[in-house]
Amino acid sequence: MGKYRLNLIWDTLAIGNLLYFLAYIKLNIFSPYFTAPVDFIATLYLANIS
Repeated sequence: MGKYRLNLIWDTLAIGNLLYFLAYIKLNIFSPYFTAPVDFIATLYLANIS
């Protein structure tokens, strides 16, 4: 992790994804339909950093 450089596109997308997920938890909306973007972006992000 010492050589990790910030990537403005992917890291901003990951933070936005986290905030999106936390908003739906706060609103008590528990449906696979609403969390699909979270799963998709998380998969893309993890594929990018691996």
